[in-house]
Amino acid sequence: MEEAYLDPILAFADWKIRRPKVSKSLGRASRKMKRSQVKTIEPRWTPTLLGESESNCDFFKMKPLKMNARAQRIGQEIIEGLVQSDACKNFKEFANFVAELDKCTPGPSHTRLEFCVIGETGIGKSTFINAALNRPELADASDSTKACTQHATSYEYLPGAPDNASLSNVYITIVDVATRKQEAQMQIENYSKVHCRGSEGQSMNIYEQDEEAEPAEANPSITMLTEEDRNLAKHALDYFHLIWNTQNNSEAEKELQVMLQHNYISSGELLAKCIQKQEERLQDLGKNGRVDQDQNVLFTDIPDALFPGKDTLDLPAVRQLAAMIWPLIHKVTIRTGGVLLRNGIVLTDLPGYGDLNMGRIAITNNFRLEADYEIIIAEGLRIEDSKTVYSQITSSIHAHGLERTLLVVNKMDVSRSSGLDFLNLELHTNGIRQQNFRVSDEEVDNLIERKERAPFNEISQRLDELESISDLDDADADAYEEYLRAYTRATAQRSKINDLKIKM
Repeated sequence: MEEAYLDPILAFADWKIRRPKVSKSLGRASRKMKRSQVKTIEPRWTPTLLGESESNCDFFKMKPLKMNARAQRIGQEIIEGLVQSDACKNFKEFANFVAELDKCTPGPSHTRLEFCVIGETGIGKSTFINAALNRPELADASDSTKACTQHATSYEYLPGAPDNASLSNVYITIVDVATRKQEAQMQIENYSKVHCRGSEGQSMNIYEQDEEAEPAEANPSITMLTEEDRNLAKHALDYFHLIWNTQNNSEAEKELQVMLQHNYISSGELLAKCIQKQEERLQDLGKNGRVDQDQNVLFTDIPDALFPGKDTLDLPAVRQLAAMIWPLIHKVTIRTGGVLLRNGIVLTDLPGYGDLNMGRIAITNNFRLEADYEIIIAEGLRIEDSKTVYSQITSSIHAHGLERTLLVVNKMDVSRSSGLDFLNLELHTNGIRQQNFRVSDEEVDNLIERKERAPFNEISQRLDELESISDLDDADADAYEEYLRAYTRATAQRSKINDLKIKM
């Protein structure tokens, strides 16, 4: 069991200093009842620095933060002295020296390491990034299985930004003209394969089979449609609605319906119109930011969220603008502050695998190959028998090596199939009956009472000490006991998870 995962057990006096607010007391008599009858709280872990030590590698032994601060101070003093003496104005050599010194004063920088985060749609990739960066509204997290990561989004350091920053610069990189045209052609082909079959002007509905259409068996020239063909055609139709901006625009909807007729498709007019609509959407995006020569757009000083009544852009608003033209976007880069980001870590949130868009799949695979590490987010309930997860782990190890592949288990408390607390279920995997990760109140009581091993023996001792304290406030005593029981429960859950890791 990895006991270092948990914070040290606090004595009552130390706990009381850090004690959170508690609700109504249960009363001293309640604490003397059988502990299984006392209602407890589920643990909610908040990472802290307690019990952690700084890395023992040579880089941290040099105290880089202090060294950089000292170098900046000394360099700035030299620069100010030369500038005040007019040496830079009179001698070119001094001016060059000041310029070079200004480059060196920040000191050695961290190696840039990019971690791409992959997983099924809705598995929690964005939520993981928010937790890692301690910014709950930074990435666009979704509570449903609907895909919310539609394009690659990288989170990297903005020089000078504080670790507790709430502002970001957002840089949207647009795909080039040739790729945009190729995407439009592919969507037209996918749409036409289902809708334009037989004589000119004849089409088939992608949502229901045309009963009057000639069966493929009777006419070998007609290719049988697969479920994938129909899904691709649906995605193509979504693409057309997106670049035509038909939402709440009846005129655009009418124009699109006309352009989707067979004669406009076969003549190439639909393709030309798609390219025109792409340009219009990019111009709409550029109205809200600064546009460069490649049509990339920069938004500066964007807050995570706005207070009510503000009419400027915030991150949700910028994400919405990007979502409206996602097929035209190569990558979104969000530059901001944060401890991990300042130390050279770059997190790239990739679209969920299982996507039918071939262009997006290709872009995603390129990002995966270029990254230094891969973080695979997987659902705990299905992790052992998921072919998709196994495939992703295998491909990651092949591309990056075992030591650069990280697996994060998510959704340990929710079953996708039932929506209920899966901790009440049992897992049957590879013929082995495995107990779930739930730890009942009775198990907590038994662990504390048996005192067989750490940390349960220490927890039992802390509870005994609690009863011996005179003039003890009931609310404090109840809250401290809840804290110890939550610690016991979390330790037992961690032990069960480690047992599963060994079996895997």
